[in-house]
Amino acid sequence: MTIFKEFQLGGDSQGGGGSPFGGIAGLITLAVFMMVVFFLFKGLFWILSLVAPVLLITTLILDYTVVTDFGKFLIKSLKDNPLFGIMAIVLSLAAYPFTTGFLFFRAMMRRVIMKVHQPEEEIFAAGENVNDVGFSDYEEVETLELPEVKIKKAKGKNNDHDQMFD
Repeated sequence: MTIFKEFQLGGDSQGGGGSPFGGIAGLITLAVFMMVVFFLFKGLFWILSLVAPVLLITTLILDYTVVTDFGKFLIKSLKDNPLFGIMAIVLSLAAYPFTTGFLFFRAMMRRVIMKVHQPEEEIFAAGENVNDVGFSDYEEVETLELPEVKIKKAKGKNNDHDQMFD
């Protein structure tokens, strides 16, 4: 015998009606959440719009190629896919605070990466050989020769496996 159970959110346990305002609570919660997200983005946009010129100038000072690469990307996307290129240019101009923030972040990351890789380039530029550095204190170790291992065959047993090694 199979028993089916039905579960309801809200309302009474008898399966009858429930409150007619049960679905409105979810809609009100969604509306409040959307308002909070809107005001957060509005505040972030306002703060970034105040700082955007400074970020753009700092980006140009740190690494101007970030801005030129972004311009090349926009031109290339305009040639490859005109609709996408126009949309990218319009969005970049409409959301200029976020665009300058993104370009500043990219310039900072390029600078950090260049600083991390710079010591390696200086070592190789100095003409040092990596294989010669720090190995003069070690002496060469002799390799040991192991004696041959002889396998004894069991007497009286003659099977196919033993014949494979004869």
